[in-house]
Amino acid sequence: MNKRTSQGKPAGHTRKCNYDDINEFFWSPECLQYSYHASDEPGAGQAAALSRAMLLEFGSGLDMASVSELPMVKRYVERRSWLAPIRSFWRIHAFLLQMLYVSLCIAFCERRNGVVVDGTLLQSLSGILLAHASVSIIQEILAVYLLYGMLHTHLAEFVSLILRLAWKVSLLVGLSYTYYEMILQAPFAAQHVPPMVWIKDVLFHHRLFCYVSLVYMTPAVLSALCQVFPCLSTRMRLFKGPLKLVCDVFDPLNRLYVGKDVHASCTSKVHFDFFWLSLLTWKFTFSMIFQIQPLVEPTHHIWNGDFSGWYPDVELGKLPNLVVLFVRWGPLILMYMLDVQIWYMLWVAFYGTLFGWKLRIGEVPDFNKLRERLVEASEHFNRKLLSSEVPLICETEPPYSVPTAQKAPPNGTSTLTTMQKLHESLLGEAGPEVRNESMRYFSAAWNKIVHDLRMSDMLSDQEHKMMRFNNWEGVGFSRCTYMPVFCTAGMLNEAIHLASKLSLQGSRQMPHKRLGLEQQLFVTISSSSYMREAVVEFWELSLWMLRSLLGQRHQAALRTISAFLIKHQQSLTIMDVLNPSNLPKLLGAMVDLAKALLDVKLVPVEGAPEQAVRVSAEPNVVGIKSVTHVPSMAKKQIAADTNVSRVMDKLRGSLDALKMILSSSAQQMAAEIESLKFTSSGFFWDDAYAREQLQTLLLAPQASDQLRGLVLLCSTARLDAQPSHLEVNRRLSWFVGSLFMEIPKPPPVTWMKSWGTMTPFCAEDILYAAKELAAKNEDGVSVLYFLKSVHPEEWQNFLQRIKVSNKPSDEAKLFQDRELLQELRLWASYRGQTLARTVEGMMQHEHALRLLAEWEGKRGEELETLLRLKFGYVVSCQLYGQHKRMRDPKAADTEFLLQRYPNLRVAYVDKTTVVDTTIQTDGTSVLREQVRYYSVLIKGTRQGSEELVQQVYHVQLPGDIMLGEGKPENQNHAMIFSRGEAVQAIDMNQCGYFEEALKMRNLLQEFDRHPGSTILGFREHIFTGEQSSLASYMALQEGCFVTLTQRVLWDPLCIRLHYGHPDVFDKLFSITNGGISKASRGINLSEDIYAGFNHLLRGGTIPYIEYVQVGKGRDVGMQQIYKFEAKLASGNAEQCLSRDVYRIGSRLDFTRGFSFYYSGPGFYFNNAATVFAMFFFLYLQLFSHILQLDTSVAIADLLNAQWTLQLGLLLSIPILCFLAVEYGLIAAIKKFINILTTGSLFFFMFHMGTKAYYFDSTLKFGGAKYRPTGRGFVMRHEEFAELYRFYAASHLYNGFELLWGLVLLNTLGSWPMGISGYWRTTWSLWAVMVSWLFSPFWFNPLAFDMTKNRADVLNWWNWMKRKDAAALSSWESWWIEEHSYVYTGSWVKKMFILLPAIRYALTFVGILGVLSKQSMHTGLMPELLYFCKVLGGVGACALLLFVLPRILHDRPMLQRVTSTAVLVLLLINAPTVMMPYLSLFNAFHFAIATGYLLAALTRIPFAFGVTPYLCIHICKVYDYICGGLLMALCLLLSATECMKHVQARALLSDAFNQGVQYNRLSRLLIPPS
Repeated sequence: MNKRTSQGKPAGHTRKCNYDDINEFFWSPECLQYSYHASDEPGAGQAAALSRAMLLEFGSGLDMASVSELPMVKRYVERRSWLAPIRSFWRIHAFLLQMLYVSLCIAFCERRNGVVVDGTLLQSLSGILLAHASVSIIQEILAVYLLYGMLHTHLAEFVSLILRLAWKVSLLVGLSYTYYEMILQAPFAAQHVPPMVWIKDVLFHHRLFCYVSLVYMTPAVLSALCQVFPCLSTRMRLFKGPLKLVCDVFDPLNRLYVGKDVHASCTSKVHFDFFWLSLLTWKFTFSMIFQIQPLVEPTHHIWNGDFSGWYPDVELGKLPNLVVLFVRWGPLILMYMLDVQIWYMLWVAFYGTLFGWKLRIGEVPDFNKLRERLVEASEHFNRKLLSSEVPLICETEPPYSVPTAQKAPPNGTSTLTTMQKLHESLLGEAGPEVRNESMRYFSAAWNKIVHDLRMSDMLSDQEHKMMRFNNWEGVGFSRCTYMPVFCTAGMLNEAIHLASKLSLQGSRQMPHKRLGLEQQLFVTISSSSYMREAVVEFWELSLWMLRSLLGQRHQAALRTISAFLIKHQQSLTIMDVLNPSNLPKLLGAMVDLAKALLDVKLVPVEGAPEQAVRVSAEPNVVGIKSVTHVPSMAKKQIAADTNVSRVMDKLRGSLDALKMILSSSAQQMAAEIESLKFTSSGFFWDDAYAREQLQTLLLAPQASDQLRGLVLLCSTARLDAQPSHLEVNRRLSWFVGSLFMEIPKPPPVTWMKSWGTMTPFCAEDILYAAKELAAKNEDGVSVLYFLKSVHPEEWQNFLQRIKVSNKPSDEAKLFQDRELLQELRLWASYRGQTLARTVEGMMQHEHALRLLAEWEGKRGEELETLLRLKFGYVVSCQLYGQHKRMRDPKAADTEFLLQRYPNLRVAYVDKTTVVDTTIQTDGTSVLREQVRYYSVLIKGTRQGSEELVQQVYHVQLPGDIMLGEGKPENQNHAMIFSRGEAVQAIDMNQCGYFEEALKMRNLLQEFDRHPGSTILGFREHIFTGEQSSLASYMALQEGCFVTLTQRVLWDPLCIRLHYGHPDVFDKLFSITNGGISKASRGINLSEDIYAGFNHLLRGGTIPYIEYVQVGKGRDVGMQQIYKFEAKLASGNAEQCLSRDVYRIGSRLDFTRGFSFYYSGPGFYFNNAATVFAMFFFLYLQLFSHILQLDTSVAIADLLNAQWTLQLGLLLSIPILCFLAVEYGLIAAIKKFINILTTGSLFFFMFHMGTKAYYFDSTLKFGGAKYRPTGRGFVMRHEEFAELYRFYAASHLYNGFELLWGLVLLNTLGSWPMGISGYWRTTWSLWAVMVSWLFSPFWFNPLAFDMTKNRADVLNWWNWMKRKDAAALSSWESWWIEEHSYVYTGSWVKKMFILLPAIRYALTFVGILGVLSKQSMHTGLMPELLYFCKVLGGVGACALLLFVLPRILHDRPMLQRVTSTAVLVLLLINAPTVMMPYLSLFNAFHFAIATGYLLAALTRIPFAFGVTPYLCIHICKVYDYICGGLLMALCLLLSATECMKHVQARALLSDAFNQGVQYNRLSRLLIPPS
């Protein structure tokens, strides 16, 4: 598998085996020829010879000595070619070609009155059989080419191929002969007859054609039936006997175990068939009307035209006509073959939007909607997230009854019921039922979520209190739980305003009408749950505060007052005794009293022994608190210097306010209130009693919380009762919204499916070290400063949580105190893409399961055992052993995580070396070193106060596991340590949320809900989108794919695969059917997708669930994103070579095959082909002008629109739909406009070029590899030389080639309509060119800063001149490294290197032809001779001036005289010889022509693997020109200061949307001058 070439490069796929070859060979009969041990049996020598031969061609090239070196037969040839994906999806390409034939027949047979079905049309359409047979033969020829190299070892495959090819060729010959005879005897022009007449007189007359057609069509019709009804194909492949042998011959895939049962259900097939039927109908109609029909008439004119004037002396016949037709039809046919991708993306966007709304995604788009629907969400929570074992008293809250004023019967029974309803509805006196019981568990979960957000520093302490449900315990509290302040904020004021308004109306009306107003007041308050709860909570908290403060000595009076109010509420006369206009004063007085009580200090009792004080922990269930004992807390009392009189004054003010709300009709009760202040032994006159009551109140368990709750309830405005952090709003809105979606009922925790989570980790960041946080870059910006600037709210919340002020002197303590430093490191790490963030998020599953199990009655050791059985988390840190031996800080960070999370496990590969003594055959002893490898599982443990790492398992391996790609090998070795029925694969750039972990039980139930499902996919939220504009583009692009696109891939297309983590696998199915990823080096670069291929080929389905999500980080810098896109494109190119893609493309039914192709390989294939079509169009248009062909442009507007869609807007439209589903249409449009104005189209066009380049280069030359992106914070300006090295091959060279072609097309082309015709033809090419050349600098911080640019010019100049062995410091080394692909022995690769020379040479010839101002056949040669003279003269002078200093280096005087003489002769002769013929225009184009000529000539030695020094210098001169132009552009734009600030504002635009100040954040990019 690791075989290498003579140059040390990895061998190609055709010359080495991979894991699939090994696996398939193991299950083949040929494997039985080989033995683990040497054999003396007859024939063993022959087997050994065969083994050596296979090793030489396919294996490692070594002698067979051990199990790892056993010979493997190559089972599939992954030949590197563009033909590989074409063959894998030949059915799709053949279908499009045949439909093109049908469209052409219809278009060219159309008459003036439209399409008429007559004999001519039918006779033309009969040729479809020849087209079908032709493409079938091409398919077999492709198979011969691509399978060459293994056919000699696979006789059955070879025979099958020969038989198929012979059968198809013979039928094509028969069809061609009979069809030709029919055309000769019945020409097209004579067949304008009705269809039945043509069938009778022509078709039936040529019976041989009918018979051959019938023979040919029989298997084609059977195949079509299998496509329409895929279950028939599955049944046929399961046949046995002679029929199976026939199927095996004509369909070799039938011999494979995999791929037999891949059909979908009939219901699903109807859905995705309709999707594709509607799409293809629209596509072919559009192509007919706008692509094909406009060219029918010009085609007739061109074919009948006379082009003999090209070369009058040569008889060319119709060749010039064909060339012109090729120029006209070539780009259009290419776009016809590629534009299905455009329609597919539009259809996906449309379907995804409709299905998103149908699934109720975006049901709660913002916090205001969350506030409105919180109570309703609690009911859905009870139904969908609680199991049957939770003791839920009521699922929904019983409706509230509005009191009515009726006379009570004498026995008083009805009065009691009415009183209960009244007390319960408004004043909150505890009746027989406790209200809000239905919200008991929801409020507990909500409080846990809010607590998690506070511990994540997304909420401040104040916001935390406002977001929590409250549980007030004790006498007088009637609710199981009280609504959060963010719901009840402002409700008291609304209720008071309503009461005041109705009271004012009632004062001017009769008593019987006032009764109706009072009824209206109660109806209004009761109908608003938040207003009702606010009134109840205020009443109960105020009454509690007064009762607790005044004590037993005033209880009788308080009881009288409360009974008085309740009595009038019962009789609906409360407004008769109250003055609502004074209620605001009562609220203010109560708030002042509560604040005064909170200001009272409690101090420890001097000399009192310390005792254990019971402290309530974070409640698991509201009303069911887990109470813990916190030792060593001293008993407290109020301070001796407490100003009790201040409390008395505030209390007196509260009683006065209470008295003021009573009307004149309640003077007796006012006197009762006044008497409270003058009770001789009461609170106001007995200081000792007052202090005692004050201390009793403040030492009550919930006193401070209740007082703060009262203050917040009365003083918080609705606008202020909303968290300021956008992520908090998003997470809570999504959680509440997801509860309205369809979610299966979960089983109890005891009976739920168990699962394990696994994260592969290599050498990324675990925790940011203190040095990393404090270290500054060249602009003076540290990581910590960057984080503080980007996350200012979270930084303030963090300081508040750890009780540190934001003064610089206090912040310095963070690096001095050990515990504070650890908290700081965690805070920073949780804002990066670190392992600590991933582990912290995934362990939320344990917390969620603990809460759910506690609700079901599990406690103590039973609970902990159950948690370990149901969930496990393994991090596969393959290098932990190496880190520990080297004392790398990463080892200590890993152990810190093990101690922080006791149920976390870490797997790693341990390497040990053992030296032993071996006795040889001659009796001598030698020392031999043996290296052994082990898979080790460890956990954190404690012995007393000592923290230890304990080994759990230690499994010896047969050798080093790193034979293939690192990540899948890392995953596979740790798979044995995972527990549970399912396994979840999580990347280390992902994170989990507690609220989403609550729904994991429901997610696992989807395996039962969707029979046959083997992988469950669900949503990802990209959490890095707020760091910059680039990050937001990437987040939107990824967010669109992981939501809207995958939604459609599952329903209706039924073709979703595994695109990476966080999918959940059916573990038993996976480990018995190929694992969760493939690890062969190179071919399995995109390892995750192969799990999806594997499951699809084995009949599994992969549903996509949208009510659960995890967080995921993406790359945030231009170069990071570039590497990521390059990896994806290279990996997709490797997929196109793989056997998996070929088998899927061949076995899926037709419409599902369309879905698979255009959702994966086809996207990259068509993108690269579109870039090729763009260059193809440019050069065809250029050649049509400069080579004097037909110069009219065929439907250029349509081609421009299609290229723009394909290369930029195609990704923007789904993003708009994604935003509309998630946030609503108005918010989506605003966001979309924002990203457009900051350069998103440039970004998408640029990275479409990235995809195209790496897909193309990987298919042609290889080089696919894992590209680490770093996943860090991007805060630095990249030097110009670094950008040039990065983007030259993929974008800059192609961009400049477009630029030169567009300039030539403008200056040398003929545009009868003027410049407007030119821009109509080329505007999309200009847009692509600008994006490819300008984007690297626009998205590079400080690219237009003059100081930076001056330094960049110097560094780039030194890099170009310096000669060094490192590519980073020498242009020459970099160039050799970039062009290493020229050293190849493959004739195909040599052809790819040489092919561009043809277009360069033709362009050179065309330029000279135009400059001659004559026809091509007469003016080319004279102009060429003149060009050679000019070029020779310039070259001779330059060479002479270059050679003279070397020859006469020891004679300086002679050197100067000779050089001067040469220059004088040049200056005297040049004007007289050249200037009469050479204008500035000609000189400019001669220079461009010289460039094209040199580009063509340098390709010739490169194609033969030679890099002459002269060719290298030519390339260097070209890089000087390209780099100089780009550098000049940057210097020009940096001449004004405004450009620098415009760019910085655009790059940081997403941060502006969050309200981050420009001055603070711009300092990250623009240092002070």
